[in-house]
Amino acid sequence: MGKLSRTLSFMKRNGLVPTCYAAMERLGKMGPDPDQICANAYSGPFAEEMTSVKATSSRCKFSIVVPAYETKDVYLREMIDSVLAQTYSNWQLVIADASESDRVGQTVAAYDDARICYVRLKENKGISENTNDALKYADGDYIGLLDHDDRLHPEVLAEIANLLEKNPYEMVYTDEDKINEDSSLQFEPNFKPDFNFDFLLSNNYICHFTVLSRNLMNRLSFRKEYDGAQDYDLFLQAVYALEQMHREETGYSGNQPKNEADKSYIPYDRSYLRKKIGHVPRVLYHWRAHMASTADNPESKRYAYEAGKRALEEFARCSGWDATVEHTKHLGFYRMSYHPDVFAVRRDVMAVCGKVVTGGRITSGPVVDGKMLFEGMNERYSGYMHRAVLTLEADGSDEACLRLRTDKAVSEEDKAKCRTVYLPDFVVRTQK
Repeated sequence: MGKLSRTLSFMKRNGLVPTCYAAMERLGKMGPDPDQICANAYSGPFAEEMTSVKATSSRCKFSIVVPAYETKDVYLREMIDSVLAQTYSNWQLVIADASESDRVGQTVAAYDDARICYVRLKENKGISENTNDALKYADGDYIGLLDHDDRLHPEVLAEIANLLEKNPYEMVYTDEDKINEDSSLQFEPNFKPDFNFDFLLSNNYICHFTVLSRNLMNRLSFRKEYDGAQDYDLFLQAVYALEQMHREETGYSGNQPKNEADKSYIPYDRSYLRKKIGHVPRVLYHWRAHMASTADNPESKRYAYEAGKRALEEFARCSGWDATVEHTKHLGFYRMSYHPDVFAVRRDVMAVCGKVVTGGRITSGPVVDGKMLFEGMNERYSGYMHRAVLTLEADGSDEACLRLRTDKAVSEEDKAKCRTVYLPDFVVRTQK
């Protein structure tokens, strides 16, 4: 029923022809994205038993924050049990209950573990303000965000702790998948790239499971005007806060260069952000999909996509960009357009790239995390996670579809701080 409702919703918004192509792509017809083929074949069983991953150190404490409201007992127990099953033991679970009934409190009371902190909120002020209240009780070095009906893989904290031992990132995220209502099926894995600035400006690909350092979290807050897209807004705030931290470290004085040092400053320095935002490329979070959630029924929370659009508009405004944000045909995915163009607005962009199309198939495209995307895919398809129709930060591309900036805004020594951006409308057509 979920797939049918999504198909009808898509056709209502976009028409019959785009819906037919979307259906053919889903069915794997006419040259789908190779990455989508892998995702369609995904059926990994739950790995809830203890396995080999152990943390090399337990010095870091994680506070996992969960705002709850009238959560079904079975979902709440699965969530709590998934935290208790962690192979890493230095954690705190903060459950902030805004329910009108006692159902959540009664369920939590059955657990006897001092690491579980139950907070009964006086009123339900909405997801953002409820989470802000929960954060007051979090005392860990890193704050993790967990929905009240989702599940963690038992090794997620150990994997993150091991990564933090190698580099003290300010923010770390993992891959994720979806689970059905009775947890009998895993599907739609989200295999994410390492931190990809422009992909984040297209959608909240980071999502779950994410932890943020207390240092970074103290600069942020959940804002009720973005309820429905509060996590997306938080991650955009986090990137902006990291930019401000970088400016403080370098002594950069603002958007308008005032001295020679300012003139060489690259906003949203690619190398700096990748040193601050880490990624564990493993499915370690299970997002519950049911008809009341955006995971399975996009139309159930249309307001959330409007909130996401406003969050992006606010990010562009704070960044001093002349840009507009529009919805794409895929709900929750956006297009940011720069005026007069991306080179004029963003000094961090050294080049733009596109895709090469031969006979209706993509024969060359952007390289992301060392892998060329979209090879062999039908040009009318949107690709895995709709990447082919979104902007992405790329490592590079075929010279046939690469355009370098021609002004002197970026010096040779600063090019390592800059990025190449994939633009979906940049298409080079060749003969067979």
